[in-house]
Amino acid sequence: MPGVPIDNSRKYLLETFIGHGPGQGIRTPVRLTIYRIKKDKEPILFLDKTIEAVGHNSTAFELNGQEVVYADRYVYATELPEGKYRIRLKNLQDFPELKEIETYFAIHGGREKY
Repeated sequence: MPGVPIDNSRKYLLETFIGHGPGQGIRTPVRLTIYRIKKDKEPILFLDKTIEAVGHNSTAFELNGQEVVYADRYVYATELPEGKYRIRLKNLQDFPELKEIETYFAIHGGREKY
């Protein structure tokens, strides 16, 4: 689980930015572009959308004697047909106050097999 050691002022900033529940926090405009990749063909545009990402969860815990904050944001949910994809997520607004906070992009989901 990614997280960063954080002092109280940065903790407050991050918790304010993310919020304490779905749809809370500061809205963040991002551009999500998804291309489907097929062998020996040009990538096919599957999705190109500007989205306002919102807070989803923010929590603090102690790890090795340091307080760590873990937070996530909801961006978009979609179903992708089986295949290979190139996904690009671009932040469209600067938040200089968050420049020292590590950011990770993750895709969550599962595939049911019958």
